[in-house]
Amino acid sequence: MPKKNSKHKWEFKKFFRAGAYSWKGTALASKRIKSAVKEIKNVAKKDSVTAAEGAVAFIEKCWRAIEHIDSSSGAIGIAVSNALSELAEIIAHAELSPKEHLELTKRIWESWEDEELGYYDVLGKMWSEFCAIDEILNYWADEFLPVVKMVFQSTVPGSYFKGVEPCLACLYEVGRHDEIIDLLKDREKLFFDYRQYEIKVIAARGEIDRALEIVDEYLYHPYTSPYLVARLGEELLIKSGRIEEAYRRYAFRIPFQTTGLATFNAIRKKYTKISPQRILSDLIDADPCNERRYFAAARKIGMIELAVEIAEKYDVEPKTLTTACKDYIEKDPDLSLRFGLLALIRYAEGRGYEPEYADVQKCYDFVLKAAENAGKKEEVAEQIKAIVDNDKSVRQLVALVVNSRQEYGNNILLFRRR
Repeated sequence: MPKKNSKHKWEFKKFFRAGAYSWKGTALASKRIKSAVKEIKNVAKKDSVTAAEGAVAFIEKCWRAIEHIDSSSGAIGIAVSNALSELAEIIAHAELSPKEHLELTKRIWESWEDEELGYYDVLGKMWSEFCAIDEILNYWADEFLPVVKMVFQSTVPGSYFKGVEPCLACLYEVGRHDEIIDLLKDREKLFFDYRQYEIKVIAARGEIDRALEIVDEYLYHPYTSPYLVARLGEELLIKSGRIEEAYRRYAFRIPFQTTGLATFNAIRKKYTKISPQRILSDLIDADPCNERRYFAAARKIGMIELAVEIAEKYDVEPKTLTTACKDYIEKDPDLSLRFGLLALIRYAEGRGYEPEYADVQKCYDFVLKAAENAGKKEEVAEQIKAIVDNDKSVRQLVALVVNSRQEYGNNILLFRRR
């Protein structure tokens, strides 16, 4: 509980009244969720107990404030999930007595029981993090266990209890592994969210291959995320030191991230002993028709020829090529020219995401500088003229930019639009 002399007034509370956000309130609510978490984290730096109380207050209020928002895009759900993940850490590390800590988890459970929209269902995977210590983990395992047994023994279709996964997680964390095996015995058709704890117990007992057999059974299960399954298989193999096998069997079953570089970095972080060149090559093979996504990754690890190949063969965004042109102006002007001229060609072909005059102008200026550094001003001038002559971009942006930059070195060059 908060300190007696704590007078912190939570700013976020005024933005999380019941029904505070309308059907189209995703963006605003997401912004305020982030602000609330930031406020709680700032308080945690000085007063972990008050911060933990604030975190629970947020959980109690949040779902009621956002219950009328259109959740079809998934954005608000992601915002809530991210917030809960950060708040779990704050509560787990708060300087609370076991009794105070338990009371906070009881309030969280009550909020989750009341919430029927599914925003808080991620708490099942986080419950053991909120509990943190054995005393509280055992309390909740014992609290949930009778109901979990009833649900598993029920013959009524669709029997469900929110406490099933939290119960299994608590049992696992405190080492009550035999009880997990007994609960899940002869229940092969259970959701992976539940059976993962049986798999972990089997692996913990040294039967890695048997555990992996069950993992692989779920990889193609229609109601299971293959990513979550692969992640567990990968985790078990890495922990057992079978790195190469983990890489081959599961590394490329992860969901690809928003950029090729981010995906590459995520894999490289886990497999530090595997060469980045191999990772990138395997990643490109695993992501057909998306080769252009890995241009930045190829540059980062020094695979320049591969980067050039990707740039020339695939539809790399001209703005990305412009960045590469800029990066090499001084250290390798010839390479800079290859990327810069290719960007201009792409612009002239009408490619790129909503290019503006300033984008083309920036690219053109970098090309001129690279040409000067490489001692190829006249040669590049002819290449630019050819690009302008074939300018098919909207509003003929390339020709427009070049015409506005008539002075090139000591010569006056005017490329007219046709």
